[in-house]
Amino acid sequence: MRKRQGVELVLKPINMHGGGYSNFLRQIKKESQTNYLAKFIIADNPDFEYVACLHDAYYKGQDTKNYIVKTWGYKTLDAFKSDTEVYEFLNSGAKSFENLLGFIRCQDRLVKNKYEIKKKTFDISIKSTVFTQELIDQRASNIDEFFDVIDW
Repeated sequence: MRKRQGVELVLKPINMHGGGYSNFLRQIKKESQTNYLAKFIIADNPDFEYVACLHDAYYKGQDTKNYIVKTWGYKTLDAFKSDTEVYEFLNSGAKSFENLLGFIRCQDRLVKNKYEIKKKTFDISIKSTVFTQELIDQRASNIDEFFDVIDW
């Protein structure tokens, strides 16, 4: 994404190797003193196929495996997941990350941040975070906030 969109980011992936929520909190505290403009925590989505399908303007909630195999022409889900050109594929024709973001922005979400971006001073401040417990079992994401912040 950095190369294709011209976004200037340094990504520091941290594999939690399990350990549950307490391990996750320990890692956040450990990283809290590092000097970065902004930090984003992106948790691996347990349903990559669904998120991928949301890139397609023609996807309307069909079974993801069938959609990927029959509509997109992949032999198997593993073939799709191992495609080294998947980013290019998901951002070609009627497919784009803007479709994904448009869908996400219309959905209720478990976590929603209210934030302010001051471009002149490169300052990002979170004003509040709303956590809606009732949505804990629903598919949702707030990755659009990430794109909103990096797209200035």
